[in-house]
Amino acid sequence: IIPVDPADIVRIEAAGEYSRLVLPGQTIMSRIGMRECEERLASYPFLRAHRSHLVHNDTIVRAEPAGNGRLQLTLRNGDQVITSRDGARLVRERAI
Repeated sequence: IIPVDPADIVRIEAAGEYSRLVLPGQTIMSRIGMRECEERLASYPFLRAHRSHLVHNDTIVRAEPAGNGRLQLTLRNGDQVITSRDGARLVRERAI
């Protein structure tokens, strides 16, 4: 068991029935699935950018069009995530 402060999480990526928590300089595999991660982090500023990605709002440094209504997010650690159309809508709503 490794305690993780939600403020340190850059993004969470689905990995089958597991989740990959991406932190600055470290990646942790978790037995907790994406749905449970999303539920546990509901009170923190995370958004479901795609069915396989939860992104911490404060880590988004740039959002650029990726075609077909999607966005390409660049995160503060340099990772890039392509949103779904619904995820792009959420990013646009929270940017206002």
